[in-house]
Amino acid sequence: MQQYALPLKVVHFCVAFLVLGLLTLGLYMKGIQVVEDLIYYYDLHKSLGVLLLGLMIVRIVMRKIFGAPAKLENHSNLEFSLARLVHFAFYALLVAMPVSGWLMSNAAGFPVNFFGLFALPSLLGKDDELMATLQDVHFLIGAILFVMIALHVIALVRHHFFDKDETLGRMTSSKLNNALGGGFIAVILVVLLFIVYLWVSGLGAHSDAHGDAHGDAHGDAHGAAHEAAHGETEGQMQTHN
Repeated sequence: MQQYALPLKVVHFCVAFLVLGLLTLGLYMKGIQVVEDLIYYYDLHKSLGVLLLGLMIVRIVMRKIFGAPAKLENHSNLEFSLARLVHFAFYALLVAMPVSGWLMSNAAGFPVNFFGLFALPSLLGKDDELMATLQDVHFLIGAILFVMIALHVIALVRHHFFDKDETLGRMTSSKLNNALGGGFIAVILVVLLFIVYLWVSGLGAHSDAHGDAHGDAHGDAHGAAHEAAHGETEGQMQTHN
């Protein structure tokens, strides 16, 4: 069985579970009403987004170095071409998603810190209208990614259970493909269903806390709390340096 190179497998699954975690966290945050808690999760979300961007850069470089296995015999040329198109779309969206979050944070007037270790450069000045637009773009990218992930898993179910080919094994191993594939797919499906639950239950649950955490003029105390949180993080960075 021709397989993807081990480094590509590792990065693939790191990215996959990180994206699922970011989608889950992003939707969970919609229902948070306490501004201090929301600030904590915003900072965590941003740090994980920076990690995703870094992993995607590594993944693109690795894909150039290692390439991909040849087309399976039971896959038509059309299926192969569609798969390549989907992979390209995944790569583009998985870069655009963290970049849009980075720009959104800058437009809100705040830097993007990576777990308090360093801050990314600010690419934009504060602009509330642009921040709102970027927020919509960020959410839209997340929605498209979720649909693409769901379709990706459905295709995997078809290949594994109906076509009984080696699609799953090429990104994992022959043992997982033959023995544990069903359980692996089931776990991913449960995670996707949980994201759907959060999406439906949290949709529209936008509170003043979200505006305050972005530094909007919904409350001076909350805005000050956010400033203090970022100031503390910057102080830790200076101490670290």
